Amino acid sequence: MAQRPLDFARCEAQVGPMKTSWAARYNQANRHVLNGRLIIARQRELIGRQKALGHDTRQSEMPLASFERSQVIFEGDLSRIGQERAYAPV
Repeated sequence: MAQRPLDFARCEAQVGPMKTSWAARYNQANRHVLNGRLIIARQRELIGRQKALGHDTRQSEMPLASFERSQVIFEGDLSRIGQERAYAPV
């Protein structure tokens, strides 16, 4: 069953314009960055414990690589939103 694409115009008509303040977007991006860093640190610790016990870490390293790719995106978003501050309404 194919999913229907979101109809933003219809959503806006029901709930109002989908506008978020610069501060809200920055805070959300910052939370993503901080949470991502914690997740990566925990995954690295897990891999370290597995290696110390002589276990195969390949299954744990695959999600770590995915987390790290996502983190690059989160960090870039935070940087971009931070640069938008000069143009954000006060």
